Amino acid sequence: SAFERCIQFDAAFESGFRENFLNYFRATSSERVRQLLQFVTGCARFPAKELQMSGFIRVLRNGPDDERIPTAQTCSRTLLINEYGSRERFHYYMSMALDNSCGFGLC
Repeated sequence: SAFERCIQFDAAFESGFRENFLNYFRATSSERVRQLLQFVTGCARFPAKELQMSGFIRVLRNGPDDERIPTAQTCSRTLLINEYGSRERFHYYMSMALDNSCGFGLC
């Protein structure tokens, strides 16, 4: 999908992390993808020409499994996320970040 082509993953992630990340967004609504875009870029939509760009959103490893929620740097369109030890922990912390990211007048 266009969404998947736009994601560039840090090479430091274990092989299963990429699939956990993509499966999370494949299995959720388009609203959840919009929340991710809002969280990482500050805008809930892709600019039209960016849909063709590989690596529009960078996903960087922020350390091993930990209780930190994902953070974002909107200027560089970067998501910093820990390499959680299970799919359930990934879902929990990713959902927590997206569900509680409204702020600074962005929502």
